[in-house]
Amino acid sequence: MSIVRMDVNSLRILLPRISELKANEVDQLHPADLTKLASEITVFLAG
Repeated sequence: MSIVRMDVNSLRILLPRISELKANEVDQLHPADLTKLASEITVFLAG
């Protein structure tokens, strides 16, 4: 549920597990990029 709410801490944990990004790289993402990734994850999980 926290991913659906686009919780940054949850994304920081999840993204390195499902992508090649490391946690510190997630921290450096532009907010628009983080929002796009969160949206894509939400669509995938809802699908």
